[in-house]
Amino acid sequence: MFLACSAFNLVSVYLVIYLAGRLTGSHYITEQGVVSVTFLLTGIQVGQAVGVQVYVSKTASPGIILAVCLGVLVAASQLLTGSMVENFILTGIGAICGYFLSHKVAFNLTSQNKWKFQALTSFRYMTIGACILILILTRALSVPTLIVTAVVITGLLSVISRSQEQVGLPANQNIYLGLATIFSGIALSLIYRNDINIVRDLYAGTADFELVHNLLIAFSVVAAGAGFVVTNFVYTRINDGDGALGLFNLKTFTCAYVLLVIAFVLAFNTLSPHLKILASAVIAITCPVFSAFLHLKSKSYIVYVIGAGSLLIAMFTLRPWLNLSPLDAFLIYNVMTLSCLYCVSVFCMVGDAQ
Repeated sequence: MFLACSAFNLVSVYLVIYLAGRLTGSHYITEQGVVSVTFLLTGIQVGQAVGVQVYVSKTASPGIILAVCLGVLVAASQLLTGSMVENFILTGIGAICGYFLSHKVAFNLTSQNKWKFQALTSFRYMTIGACILILILTRALSVPTLIVTAVVITGLLSVISRSQEQVGLPANQNIYLGLATIFSGIALSLIYRNDINIVRDLYAGTADFELVHNLLIAFSVVAAGAGFVVTNFVYTRINDGDGALGLFNLKTFTCAYVLLVIAFVLAFNTLSPHLKILASAVIAITCPVFSAFLHLKSKSYIVYVIGAGSLLIAMFTLRPWLNLSPLDAFLIYNVMTLSCLYCVSVFCMVGDAQ
């Protein structure tokens, strides 16, 4: 049941994105509309991950303030125009919606009940995906209709899944510190988790859009699978009190890092977009493991800063400066993220050994 729900979760998300891309040729949706859909769904995924991490770390989660922020973003979406601005407002709304529901049901992430967590998130993606396809086929898809879809479905599922389960917070827990942790985690995650959507946006309106769009879907499936393993096995073992996995050691991390750098060098010097995405995907499989180690060391903020900083440097500094293609910049971003995660992980391991 658990694996079936997880597989359905992946299929429901990326099938919608794939079909949206296919329908651009029939003029049911524009390429920019496809980009908006991906930003929303990515935001929901980010919120879901942060919700689990906040629950596991027993950080205070002030729901009223988050609801107010959601209202502010919804209002801002009606006042601010421009594709990139709208897309990031949309992904922020998706993140808060994803966080609300994920944090509410994260207590199910135990060996006995983790399938319930996946079942609920799968149902959410299925429902939102069905609504998005209806909006596309009726030519009613827009930023406002996407927002209404995400907010209404999240609200309904939150009511249905209401539980008396409470998070046991430390007595001296600071609610403002908790709020800062949540918002910084979401904000930084939204930057680097929208990496593929930024690449997709850069190819919108070009002849390569459909090819790159489909390759990025394949990349997303692989990256999501890696994130799924970390969330549902590493964090499940933490909730069960079994500790971390035995793969967190210097030798394993170093061997993986060296092999991935070699893959980066080979892929960067080819012209094939398929090989560039393949190399990026292999790197993306490993990054969540490095990240999980740092999360367990209470260094989540460093993970977010590394991801966001690497993306900003690669996509918005190196790409225009060196006249790189978006895919080359994307590959550089992935290896920069991996390198920084590796260096910080090694520093922590050496410190623990002393």
